[in-house]
Amino acid sequence: MFGDRFSAELSVSSERARRFVELVGPTSEPVYATVTTHLYPLDLNVSYQLLTNSRWRPYIGGGMRYVKDTFHAAARHISFVASQTIDPEVSGGIALQFNPAIGVRLDAKQVLGSYRSKVADPEFKASLGVSVRF
Repeated sequence: MFGDRFSAELSVSSERARRFVELVGPTSEPVYATVTTHLYPLDLNVSYQLLTNSRWRPYIGGGMRYVKDTFHAAARHISFVASQTIDPEVSGGIALQFNPAIGVRLDAKQVLGSYRSKVADPEFKASLGVSVRF
């Protein structure tokens, strides 16, 4: 945390996504498959804390989201495919502080990038977690 109002956050999450793909192989026939991908997006955000005289601390912020999307469906003979994006995002939420170092956060993030169709990562995210300040 940078003073009473500003903080920075680097977060990594694990997500699972399923999608239907159509690829054209060496023959003229298209290949169809349903693949499951595992994503590990990285979020780097700076937040502005709205000061209140209570344990409830609302905040707004912005930052960047990096996602590298990889998948392969060996049973269908589909070769390895990878794409990656770095997109701006806005965030907001509220934290309930139990003490100055420990709290619970409800967070929402909206990606603003225009290349989201290339990856299986959704544009809107909501999360609930524990926050630790040091």
